[in-house]
Amino acid sequence: MVFLTALPNGEYAAVTLLLFFGFKSIKDTWDLPTDDSTDENNSGSELGEYTSAKELVKEKEWGDRSMLATIALGAAQSP
Repeated sequence: MVFLTALPNGEYAAVTLLLFFGFKSIKDTWDLPTDDSTDENNSGSELGEYTSAKELVKEKEWGDRSMLATIALGAAQSP
């Protein structure tokens, strides 16, 4: 049985989930305890933290792009 509606329910669900998990991620980040007890002016550790963050962002962006490509391919060719 095929349900024909004028509302794009799949798109609404996707946007709702994206907003939910996005706000949940932001809330969880704000709730993390800060570690101010290790205030060392060590440029080597700052460089290490920068490269770690840079690599993490690269990995997450690659995951986002592949996820979007998978969704686009799935939407373009319905089974």
